[in-house]
Amino acid sequence: MDSVLTPEMIHVGPRHYRKNASRQCFIQSFPPSISQIEEIPDAEEADINETDPEILELNKKIMAVDNGYTISIEIPPLFHKFIIGVQHSKRKLLEDEFRCNIDVPNYGSNSTTVSVTGPSRFNILNACRRILWIVADARTRCQPTHFICLPVTCPSVKDNFQTFRQSILQAANECTSHDFMGVDSSIFHSVSTLHFTLTTLVLADESEVEKAREILLTFRKSQRGLHLFAAGPLNLTIKDLEYMNDDPTSVHVLYAKLMESPDSRRLQTIANELSNLLAEQNLTSTGSYRPDNNVKLHMTLLNSKYRQERSSRNALSQGSLPNTRTSFSITGILKIAGNFSFAENQSFNEIYLCDRLSLDSTTQFYKFCCKLEFGP
Repeated sequence: MDSVLTPEMIHVGPRHYRKNASRQCFIQSFPPSISQIEEIPDAEEADINETDPEILELNKKIMAVDNGYTISIEIPPLFHKFIIGVQHSKRKLLEDEFRCNIDVPNYGSNSTTVSVTGPSRFNILNACRRILWIVADARTRCQPTHFICLPVTCPSVKDNFQTFRQSILQAANECTSHDFMGVDSSIFHSVSTLHFTLTTLVLADESEVEKAREILLTFRKSQRGLHLFAAGPLNLTIKDLEYMNDDPTSVHVLYAKLMESPDSRRLQTIANELSNLLAEQNLTSTGSYRPDNNVKLHMTLLNSKYRQERSSRNALSQGSLPNTRTSFSITGILKIAGNFSFAENQSFNEIYLCDRLSLDSTTQFYKFCCKLEFGP
């Protein structure tokens, strides 16, 4: 849980909100109530900045009608349930707070139009801003649908990964201590889909996929993008292992490290800038806040989630309850392969925007919606 002194920040375009702690934070299954949300002082709802790009855009869409004003905004169906709430509770709360009527398409509808009607522009603007906040917050709680990555598909790296995998499994099979506790074939990443994740996205419909694609292509053609990509392919060294927590006996994810070099710094810059651009458009799955302002570049090798997903599917097919996620020990892995080298000065030519749930039948890598190539 976040500290009371450093609450979670939600970023909606140029605006910033903090989510205050409350008793509800202890009940993860319930979404935060609107009364728990407090905007930071420089963005008070009572003081609408008419020059704010978000306000200007909304103002253009407001139309006068007989009973006041109305606006239609486009919200993908994925997020409608977050606006409606349980038994329409959230929608009613919004309508009472902003003295307006909110019309959300029925469940199962493909319509993206949410209409807000109220007695004044002020009511409508504040209601719309709150709806957009709800959508931005909901996006951080949805599973990513897409991601931007540096694909690691070269045969030499695949061969090295297979060598790494086989040596670990053999050692785990022969070990009589707890150094390899929980390590088995089910937690290894697929050799066909190795990649460095640059950022994860929630793209709720085809229009958002197209929006993300346009952001990437525009960046590639920009002066900044030309400078970063025109230097040619990235020559990278992938070596050593890394994990997130402080206890190697209880780990959920094991990564391969990217060694420091001019090209690794170039990739880091590209990842940071793409992540920032997509976060500004509220398309990222985790928001834009990063303590050191750097995206965490990582190539996943082992992940306990893979085992949980497989066992849960089997359990559900048999009518049983899904299994919980269990950690594993990397103590033995660090002893025998802590300095394992997966690639030495290997060339990488492309960055992909991928669909997380679709694989290409030919390559067995993720299907990509957009590709950025290095070179002039």
